[in-house]
Amino acid sequence: MLTIFDRYVTRILVAHYAGASCVLFGIFISVDTLYHIDTLSKAEEGLLRSILLYWAGSLPQVFVTLAPVAFVAGAISTLTLLKRRNELTAYLCAGSSLWRLLFPFFVMSLVSAIFMLTVDLTMLDNATDIRGRLRTDRAVKRLVLPDPNGYILRFSRFYPATKKFDDVTLIFQNAEGQVTKKIQAKEGLLLENFIELKGCVLDEYAPSGNPLSIGKVQDLIHVRTNFKSKDFEVFEQDIESLSLLKLAQLIRVKPHLPHLRTNFYARIALMMANFVLLLVCLPFALGVLGKSTFLNLGVTMLFCLLYFIVSLLFWQLGARGQLAPVSAAWLPNLLFVSLGAAIIDLVPT
Repeated sequence: MLTIFDRYVTRILVAHYAGASCVLFGIFISVDTLYHIDTLSKAEEGLLRSILLYWAGSLPQVFVTLAPVAFVAGAISTLTLLKRRNELTAYLCAGSSLWRLLFPFFVMSLVSAIFMLTVDLTMLDNATDIRGRLRTDRAVKRLVLPDPNGYILRFSRFYPATKKFDDVTLIFQNAEGQVTKKIQAKEGLLLENFIELKGCVLDEYAPSGNPLSIGKVQDLIHVRTNFKSKDFEVFEQDIESLSLLKLAQLIRVKPHLPHLRTNFYARIALMMANFVLLLVCLPFALGVLGKSTFLNLGVTMLFCLLYFIVSLLFWQLGARGQLAPVSAAWLPNLLFVSLGAAIIDLVPT
């Protein structure tokens, strides 16, 4: 049951959480917008409208990624305020335990995780579509795929907005797997049922493997294809912008791709980072390193940064198939919970 003091602390925490979110998300989105200002200026909607739409499209993904950091920052500032007003000391001297004081913080960490899940399921896909339409530089990188028409397609980049390729190579093989022809092009364009290649270099080989012609130059070649733009977009490196529902559907279609499963489990694990980072950072928020607010806050932010670095390293291992997806997603949380449990006894009472 929530007491009057619990409701008082919760109101302060919510206000500080909202304030930290506005500052953190605002800085991140502003820097990201400036970085992509050149491509946004080329969008049909015009620069100002493009920027506003890009903000609207970026906010849900930024929230589901950085909400744990904003929550911890809000929790720390709340505890700092209670200490400065001597309300924390008065509460503990009245006979209440430290864990009872922290009860509303842990409840709010759960509420924040539920809010992250809600935003993910209800807003992320629409926001990603908006942002994707504005980002003319959005690219699928370095893919090698077999085409049913009898060749292997390899490219360095594919741009869904313009359907253009960079550095395309088509390798034709016979039934025995021997290379019969290879086409290399500086650029290509995905058309309806065709790939248009420009600036081509053509190599042809006999069934024995001996070259028939090497380095033959052609300005333009059309090659039949069954590929559509969506066939490449599922491999886009920005896979984390998909909602959990879309990601689950994609996993059912392509269960052999470890990076999809890793991203799915990592997204769920990240929602629990509200609780994990709170547990790790509480000792510093309560003055383990002394009375210096800036020192304790700085160490807290360093732990948040360390959490994301460690998580990214584990997620990369899972995406490459070097670690089971579930383990790659949840091991960082287990490591930091253990760390929090080890230092929680350092809290002054």
